[in-house]
Amino acid sequence: MGVPKLLSTPPPADAMTPGALWRAFRRIPAGVTVAATTVDDRSVGMVVSSFTFVSMDPPLVGFFGDDRSTTFPAFLEGHGWGFSVLAQGEEEVADAFRRPVEERFADLSYSVQSSGAVLLDDALIGFDTAPHQVVPTGDHRLVLAEVSNYVMRPRCDRPMIYYEGRLSRLDQRPLIDDDHWDRFWDE
Repeated sequence: MGVPKLLSTPPPADAMTPGALWRAFRRIPAGVTVAATTVDDRSVGMVVSSFTFVSMDPPLVGFFGDDRSTTFPAFLEGHGWGFSVLAQGEEEVADAFRRPVEERFADLSYSVQSSGAVLLDDALIGFDTAPHQVVPTGDHRLVLAEVSNYVMRPRCDRPMIYYEGRLSRLDQRPLIDDDHWDRFWDE
């Protein structure tokens, strides 16, 4: 292991301003997922970029919802939550969620599960979940959901990525050509 180097000059004074910190946060790549449910017989959904798996026992997924969002409070009212992980090539789907709430599902193919969760038909993976826990975390809330079922498309598309404020693609070439990392998860 190498010896850590000390900075010869301190970071700039503006390094911890909200704008500078936001620029740093935008350099963390994230998948693009639609979180959707039904409330009062209407579909409510939004794009989230912090969706992740949390636990295998119980099977939990989660994301961080922004308290400033106008859609987030309505989403939390749903009894079943759907998470549809978007694939590369589904930019029009992601773009639909920039429309007003009542127009977001107008041109999309989706299904409503018996739980009330809404899943997009062409998503890479869809998770039908039940609310588990919502935890306040600063200006966001950590939303945890228990997976009751999932649908994984038979195709091998790559997920859509959000990076530096833009929708992006994954490179098709693996960095390491062996299945060591996949085997790790099976142990």
